[in-house]
Amino acid sequence: MKKLLILLLLTCNCYSQYKIEYDYTSETNDSFGNAKTISKCYLYTDNSRSKFIKDRVINGGYEQELQYPNKDLEEKFKSEDKGMVYGDSIGYVVTKFMESDSIYLRTSGAILVKEKLEKIDFKIQDEFKTISTYNCQKAIASVYGREFEIWFTSEIAIHDGPWKLSGLPGLIIEVHSTDRNHNFYFTSIKKMSSSTYLYSLPTFKKIEDRAERIKARIKSVETQFKYKKSKNPDSDLKMTINDLDLPIIEFK
Repeated sequence: MKKLLILLLLTCNCYSQYKIEYDYTSETNDSFGNAKTISKCYLYTDNSRSKFIKDRVINGGYEQELQYPNKDLEEKFKSEDKGMVYGDSIGYVVTKFMESDSIYLRTSGAILVKEKLEKIDFKIQDEFKTISTYNCQKAIASVYGREFEIWFTSEIAIHDGPWKLSGLPGLIIEVHSTDRNHNFYFTSIKKMSSSTYLYSLPTFKKIEDRAERIKARIKSVETQFKYKKSKNPDSDLKMTINDLDLPIIEFK
């Protein structure tokens, strides 16, 4: 009986469920100046399954804050973006099943993309710093051809992190792509009651292959680029795909 009780306690500890919040920031650089987007993100994990959520549409707008270099530019973009919200209250969702090495990406267009949860080749560095009271260590890794600087803490025994990142010996606290266009900042963590339902796949319209989705995205941007270039062939036009789920692709 005593052995059974110990086993149950260990099992409960291994599958404790947590809610971790992050701020995701991205920056754009164009002729108008710098603009920063700060989006709220949520990671639910029990170290075996996890669900990461961002870009939810709440009260007719994305769950995010936009920062502009000046007030005039802020008013201009707010006016242009009015009514240009695409998505729903479910948003962009990454569901990871670590035990079966599978991952499902649900985009804001309610498309579900199934992928294999690839083992990331983290290179742990002999660099340390304190982030939000936690002692953190640096790691670097390449995902989809994009380089990332990652900070994790072994003080929290959760081998998971935001987006598609997992597998380090502790919770991932902070992430930066080397171009600083994609950044995750830890804001809070709390323990929750376990819920199997939480990790069920979100509703979707259809399932797409990752390779086909990438191909369609590239074709769409390339078509836009060619159209704009045809209107002004002597311009120094340049368009870049800098999505988190794709390597950087530039048209010029």
